[in-house]
Amino acid sequence: MSGAWDPLPSHGTVHKQIESDTVEVVNFQTLIEYPGRAGTLLTASIATVGGLALAVFGLGLQSDKPRAAMGSVLVCAAMILVLLIGAVALWMGTAPFLIYVWNHGLVLLTMGLMLFCLAALRQILADPPSGELEILPDDFEIPKSIH
Repeated sequence: MSGAWDPLPSHGTVHKQIESDTVEVVNFQTLIEYPGRAGTLLTASIATVGGLALAVFGLGLQSDKPRAAMGSVLVCAAMILVLLIGAVALWMGTAPFLIYVWNHGLVLLTMGLMLFCLAALRQILADPPSGELEILPDDFEIPKSIH
């Protein structure tokens, strides 16, 4: 839906559509005509989907999954690329100042996360985890102090 949002109401297209009772269909041609909308769409969608993917790979890193570090590096690289494409689209079109700040802040944040992901990848390559689940031994007893 962020591709259908008119970032600058001064265009008046939303008001004209409401008055004429028409529904705008967002397609590739519309996003090319209004690059500000395309930039907003890319920023909103990659922030949501990429953020969820990073959360998944972060949980994988916490549980010592061997492929989680490479996945997090790939997700960060893809997020940076798409956010930079969104930034170019925003600068080619027109958008409110807050969207520029949001996009550029996400680019900087993702670049910072990339440094952490690269550090995790280096650690995993140097000392790879076994990948097995850590299951408690049969003779493990819960300490009575917990009860």
